[in-house]
Amino acid sequence: MNSRRVRRTARVIVLALAVLVALGLLGIAGYVWACGTERWLVKTGADVDAAQVDLSNPYPTSVSEMNTFPRPGTIPRNNRADWVELTMFQLTATLTIYKRETDEDYHLVLQDDDGSQMIVEIPAPNCVDPSSPFADYIANARAEFDATPFEAQFCAAVSRPAHRRDLRSL
Repeated sequence: MNSRRVRRTARVIVLALAVLVALGLLGIAGYVWACGTERWLVKTGADVDAAQVDLSNPYPTSVSEMNTFPRPGTIPRNNRADWVELTMFQLTATLTIYKRETDEDYHLVLQDDDGSQMIVEIPAPNCVDPSSPFADYIANARAEFDATPFEAQFCAAVSRPAHRRDLRSL
């Protein structure tokens, strides 16, 4: 290989690495590489059915009631499974445990007065497609959660009311 071709190849490699570094510094790499995977489009409202979710009429419910909903027979990877995934729920519960996951999501354990529990998730806003109808709700829930003083930033047991209009199970 002649020296001119080697220099050209080296320049292309350096340019490609520079682009990757720039993407990482701008936070775009997090959107591509560090976000969740399991039914991610559905969880963040980037699926084709997301527009069918009625965001103007939250259904007030409890963890206990939600735990009685039957599991759908089929759970599609990139579509909503049934009426539950087309409904916005508003919960009143106590936040008992939270954990920041390696993909930057927050996993929250919510508990009813009768002890029923469920896990909900607040995705990292940079992992949510900006065109998602849920993007603003997720960003607001995340900002509210981040602004709340907790005992630890990574994982903690707490006992705080979690009734928030923006902390909804979608």
